[in-house]
Amino acid sequence: MPKRNRATEQATEVTDNEAIGEEAEENTEEVTDNTEDDAKKEVSKQAKRDAKVRLRKFAQSLEDEQVKADILFIVGTGQRAARGSVSGQTSEILAIIQEAGEDGVSEMDIFKQFHIGQPEMRNKCRLFLKTDKASERVWVAFDVPKATYFVVDTGEATPDGWDGYDPNSAKAPKEAEL
Repeated sequence: MPKRNRATEQATEVTDNEAIGEEAEENTEEVTDNTEDDAKKEVSKQAKRDAKVRLRKFAQSLEDEQVKADILFIVGTGQRAARGSVSGQTSEILAIIQEAGEDGVSEMDIFKQFHIGQPEMRNKCRLFLKTDKASERVWVAFDVPKATYFVVDTGEATPDGWDGYDPNSAKAPKEAEL
């Protein structure tokens, strides 16, 4: 390995510093470009939202119901799903448990059909209680000796002896026992 003198080391150091400076300038340009791109994207998104609003208003003024329905199908109604609504797999599980009545549904049946164990079912049982309308709450519990899920009560009021998640209390327990 050849020996390097002080002048060579200083020249290498200057070259390295220049390269770092150029790289920093390139990064600054990229950030500026990204900011401009983000602004352009936001303007484009706002233009699309405004166009959808105009199309919805236009669709409402139409007399032909089929054309009106087609426009709203493509553009959307502009309404969002209700927060806390139970849908999909959760609603299927709830329907099965409600249909079973007092006998309940075994943990194994739910696992075979939905591939869901106790931890996931604890979350599902909380979702049954987190609805927009308190009157639609379904209080589902797990009977450990029988290994079944069953409906304890429906409605806003917390059932007597309930020791699981309680949306009516100011502070819900961290790990609710079903």
